[in-house]
Amino acid sequence: MVMKINNNIKSGYNKNIHFYGKHTYSNLVGKLSPRDIYSDTKPDEFIALRNIYNDLWKNLGLPENLKPRIQYKAMLSTMAFSVQDYMIYVQKRVSPFKMNLRNKSGKNKSILRHEIEHVKQIWNIVRLVGADNMAKEFNTNLKWLNIEVSPSLLKKFKEIEKTQGRILPSSKEFVIAQQYLEALRSYPDTSQYYGISIKELLEHLKYKKNLLEKEAEKEEAKYKPKGIKTLKIAIEEFIKLLK
Repeated sequence: MVMKINNNIKSGYNKNIHFYGKHTYSNLVGKLSPRDIYSDTKPDEFIALRNIYNDLWKNLGLPENLKPRIQYKAMLSTMAFSVQDYMIYVQKRVSPFKMNLRNKSGKNKSILRHEIEHVKQIWNIVRLVGADNMAKEFNTNLKWLNIEVSPSLLKKFKEIEKTQGRILPSSKEFVIAQQYLEALRSYPDTSQYYGISIKELLEHLKYKKNLLEKEAEKEEAKYKPKGIKTLKIAIEEFIKLLK
């Protein structure tokens, strides 16, 4: 929650302390505190993130008609690609300071690259089995993922198939697409992961070792900023808050 201090509040304990309007203290608290789940969904740092996403998508040469929307959401992970909603969600409760730091350091760009790789993986699976069969797959072999294939999602699958074309056995993409399908069938459910039990920790290890995650991590690593760069930007941004 963003903390606001009323205009012209004076302290009775120290005559040298006066708060006029938006004081540095309130600014610090507001910028460093997690966002309230009902807060503005279009702050400056989110607009900056959207621009980073749009530029990254364009630079990767990916088709605009297949680009998932990006949206804030209160959730556990930092970012996540939702197949069911065909949307990339961003953790809403990250503080403005941290989100701004991730934008400027390149951290968000690397995480977005991770999620975009998941988008591409789904494309390959759809292209391998076909749009209609993909819908059936979620109702049979992937039923435990609880992904409901709505008419709009099926339409998107068909758009993927039409735009990208089918992957044939003779294609160089055939083997990796098959591997992605098998990895999706064995993908662990981490939606309720809190890391507080042995079972959850084992599921998390399975998640990290899954081919879909390993490939996404590999692409993310190409964009991940160095620690010294992040630290330098963090110090610079914090000093700005004190001014």
